[in-house]
Amino acid sequence: MSRWWGSVSSQALIVSVAALAAPVPALAASTTISTATTPTTTTNLNASTSDSLTVTSSGSISSSASPAVNPAVSLTVNNATNTVSVTNSGLIEATATGARGIRFLNSGGILNAQIVVTNNVGGIIQSQSDAIQSNPAFTAGSILIDNAGIIRSTGLGANNGQAIDLNNIIGGGTAVTITNRATGLITAADADAIRAANNTTINNFGQIISVIGTAANGSVSGNDAIDFNDAHNTGTVNNFSTGLISSARHGITGNLGITVTNLGTIIGNDGSGINIDSTTNASITTVTNYGTIIGTAKTADGDGIDVDRLLTLNNYGTIKGLGIASGGSLSEGLAIGGGTVNNYAGALIYSDQRAITVDDSNLGNAFDVVTINNAGTIQGANGEAIKITSVLNNLLINSGTILGSVVMGSGNDTVAIQAGSKIVGLVDGGAGTDTLNYNKVGLGDAKKAALAAGQVVNIGGTLYTGFEVFTGTSSSFAAAAGNSAASGLASLLDNLPNTQSQSLAAQTVIDQIASSSDFGAALAQLTPTAFQGLTSIGINNALQTTQVTDQRLSNVRSGDVALDVSGFNTVAALLNNDRNRPLAPVAMTRQT
Repeated sequence: MSRWWGSVSSQALIVSVAALAAPVPALAASTTISTATTPTTTTNLNASTSDSLTVTSSGSISSSASPAVNPAVSLTVNNATNTVSVTNSGLIEATATGARGIRFLNSGGILNAQIVVTNNVGGIIQSQSDAIQSNPAFTAGSILIDNAGIIRSTGLGANNGQAIDLNNIIGGGTAVTITNRATGLITAADADAIRAANNTTINNFGQIISVIGTAANGSVSGNDAIDFNDAHNTGTVNNFSTGLISSARHGITGNLGITVTNLGTIIGNDGSGINIDSTTNASITTVTNYGTIIGTAKTADGDGIDVDRLLTLNNYGTIKGLGIASGGSLSEGLAIGGGTVNNYAGALIYSDQRAITVDDSNLGNAFDVVTINNAGTIQGANGEAIKITSVLNNLLINSGTILGSVVMGSGNDTVAIQAGSKIVGLVDGGAGTDTLNYNKVGLGDAKKAALAAGQVVNIGGTLYTGFEVFTGTSSSFAAAAGNSAASGLASLLDNLPNTQSQSLAAQTVIDQIASSSDFGAALAQLTPTAFQGLTSIGINNALQTTQVTDQRLSNVRSGDVALDVSGFNTVAALLNNDRNRPLAPVAMTRQT
């Protein structure tokens, strides 16, 4: 699969420089601040004149503007086409309780935003409440926030806020892009780091972090790294290889389906890596993972990815649910309501408890069918790999490794076993008319009959039950061996007892046999030539002894000498290296 991961370019900024005398609330069209300023009123920028503000590395705006809701800098949209912008390499802060650092406003009913905020390396935008916040519900235009420095909210408890809060922008018509560069940090001391607008694209090369703050733990805090929050809001998160998204609770959360592409690390430290509380099947979450996604159960449930409705997952990396959940919950790698899971070769879906759960989030029937195509590894450390609660017709295709049991649900399900498949555990088709599509050696007519009769059957080291229909290219080991010398071993493999301890090592050996292009040769190689020789010697000696005994008995019956040992002493002397010992003739008379 081809990939392109380039740097994310921001809109070019053209900012002219003019001198600023004493700090004043209204600015000229283009203003530069290169010294420390402490205004007591808001610094206002207006789109009517395409205002732009530049704060150099030696400059600062440290505002104590009152009342508390006032920002240090306001960007007012009052023209549908003009851009209003801030470029910061120094400090922009609001020190009053509850004040914002930068706030977007509008006048004259204009909701077509053209806003650019650039925070360069070394630049800091901060406040106790929201560091950057939008008051209007813009419906058109674009908002660009490009951060290579620090954007942070420092307030705790009742004075808290988000580093970036665009939650009011729910229309979806405004293209919002937040780019956090490799040197960038977006963080909140006691809230979500980012509350995204509808139709937000977040490109993260740096760190987006939320902290517990004043709560007893991360789950209670509700503090997430990225929260799409409102039931209207959806968007896209691209987390690049240098990117870290880490939260007190969920790494990324929302109420509608979103799109996430991850090459870096996403961690929910007391919750899920990705948690989407979707309520309709039309809202599909799409995750493509090349990196690491981790959920952690500490004081509550913690899943790698938890999507209440449908998930489309293409996993090339690692997804983990760590910790042991309490209160009847489970820590899962995936907890979903249906969709498509592609776990590619080399990828891992793991949980300290169950690896994959498919249901309605409350132990009821799943909302839609699920297709799981595994070529990597799926492992549940509590012995459960996959559990599907569903009346629909689901599909599992396995050419990889599954460690733990598989339960398919009560629909007419299909399990397709491909070359390379290794499952250590019981595969249960469940109720319904279920199909076992077996494409390895090991499933013969006798085992098909036993499965159809409801028995548990050992096929190549994996236990199966609950299947009534059989397809694929399989035959028994004995049939594949034919009349070769390996037929005995093939029969042994066909009749592995269900009580035999299962192991991945045994699975690997059996799989090498079953998938060999020369099946007979593969079986023969299991018995080394040296042992084959010893076996032949034993058989030959047994045959010789039988023949000699039979001959002696025939002599006795005919009245002849049963055993002639003449010359025996000579042979014995030679064997003992005693060639000079005098030899006495030995005579044996016939017994009458």
